[in-house]
Amino acid sequence: MSDIPNVISLAGVGEFCSDGLSFNASFSLIQYPAKTVIIAKINPELKKYDNNWKLKGFLNDDKKPIECEHLLLFSKTISIPRGIEQDWKFMPLNADIIIGNKLDKPIKEAYYPLLSYFEGAFSLTDDRWNIEVINPNSPEQTKSIAKNWQIPIEGLTLHLSHPGATLEQYREKAYQIAKLLSLASGNEVTFHRQIILLNEGNELEIWRRMIGGEYGPGFCISETCISYYLREALSSWRTFSQQEKENIRLAITYINLSANGYMDEKLLRITQAWEMLANAWGNQTGELTGCIRELKGRLKEVYKEWKDKYPNEDPNAFLWSRIAEALQWNRAIKKIEQLANSNKINTQKISLDFKQLINARNNVAHDGKMSMEIRDNRDSPPYKLLMAAQFGIRILLLKKLRYSGKIVTSKNGCRTYEEISEYIVK
Repeated sequence: MSDIPNVISLAGVGEFCSDGLSFNASFSLIQYPAKTVIIAKINPELKKYDNNWKLKGFLNDDKKPIECEHLLLFSKTISIPRGIEQDWKFMPLNADIIIGNKLDKPIKEAYYPLLSYFEGAFSLTDDRWNIEVINPNSPEQTKSIAKNWQIPIEGLTLHLSHPGATLEQYREKAYQIAKLLSLASGNEVTFHRQIILLNEGNELEIWRRMIGGEYGPGFCISETCISYYLREALSSWRTFSQQEKENIRLAITYINLSANGYMDEKLLRITQAWEMLANAWGNQTGELTGCIRELKGRLKEVYKEWKDKYPNEDPNAFLWSRIAEALQWNRAIKKIEQLANSNKINTQKISLDFKQLINARNNVAHDGKMSMEIRDNRDSPPYKLLMAAQFGIRILLLKKLRYSGKIVTSKNGCRTYEEISEYIVK
């Protein structure tokens, strides 16, 4: 195995069609780590064409059929002598590239090469699903390539089987497991290829580029505990509403994206995760305290007197809405604190200061950068604030998924393991 990312290249011939036009051409299907392209040899006499195309053909090596319903023509060779073939480059446009026979037989099993997941093999059963993650190649070398190149590449492979499950059910189960692994591993685990084995030995391969693959803050659960974590998390997942699942998925994405970019961006993203879950799961009353409520009443009287004197000013009560909103300046802090407290997250042990986090978020959102006060805070520097916010919300999500095992922690700069219950208020 070389020390460069793997590139898959398949050659074939087929018919390209677009708005009444069609021609036969040889082509190469290439999957790079960052994109999938089809390069076709086209006769330059074709002058009028559309950008949307279809392909139907066969691969050269094994004569497997290949088709794609939506291809975008995004590049072609120009300024070449007349009569020489041009290279036209196509990209799948929110469409599957289907390689192999039609899905006319029951599915026996399926394989999903996982991007950005390189350690933590396991095997378990869940709701009649047989689930395992296996090492198809040298995982250490693959991990080294990913680290050196800093691009999402395929690592371990997810293997699924379920009697009677449909292709869509297979895909949804794989996506579900990939997202739960994204929380555990701290990377945006996903897949671009689905390898479907049918009864009687037939095989169907589906290529579709999925979002994800970014590298995040790293494992929050020991690789040896992944099987136990998934068994509990999958059981809990079935009890959630569709909206709860979407909230968890989005929060996981924000967490992992918070490991990338400038520190300003990182703090903004991790605060997004906290705010989103606080709005979804927290107390929505936003009641004012007694003294602030009294102040609001007095200000309202003054505003009413002003309106009586100047009836044509502020016709839509915009100024009053801004005054009333200003009185709830700490609403975001209180909502996040309420979310953490209601879930008994020990923010004191984590050293998580929500006021400082929201202040940093407000600086970035309103001024485009952190204030010097936050940036130069030696007692609680931004990187410690970020790590505490990431750690706290991951504990919150693990608790939501009813995980009760060990988590990855840090002590004196070294990786350690503690029970998650140590970070839950008794």
